[in-house]
Amino acid sequence: MAEKDNPMGWCFFKHPGGLNEHAENRAHLPGQSYERQVAGKDQNWVKVCVHGEYGSVRDGKPVYPQCAVLRKAMAGGQTLKRVQVSGTAKYRDMPGKNNYLHVAESLQYLLVGGGEARLLVKRENRGPRPAMAVME
Repeated sequence: MAEKDNPMGWCFFKHPGGLNEHAENRAHLPGQSYERQVAGKDQNWVKVCVHGEYGSVRDGKPVYPQCAVLRKAMAGGQTLKRVQVSGTAKYRDMPGKNNYLHVAESLQYLLVGGGEARLLVKRENRGPRPAMAVME
């Protein structure tokens, strides 16, 4: 974690939690504001939203509780559209628009943003690259 590694040029600050005696902003909030927020909330919510610690919070209800749409998209629901030509089968470069397209693309963007794409395009260090393209 960056806070422990403390990269050069970086500073990390932590505010005291809302129930701490040194909590900030209490003078500008209605009395017992943080204490009232805790009522009826689960431990993870209190840990993150009141104490200011790391954790995960799930508010609301999941969009796809069993991820049925994502499972279907990954099992072939998202397909390339076939082009009507004689001879061998040909497909468009773009996936066909259907119920699974946005869900599957969202997962792709998540993986690319999370660094998984770097593994696919990772280049072995074989010395300097040529200035011009080389046909092999």
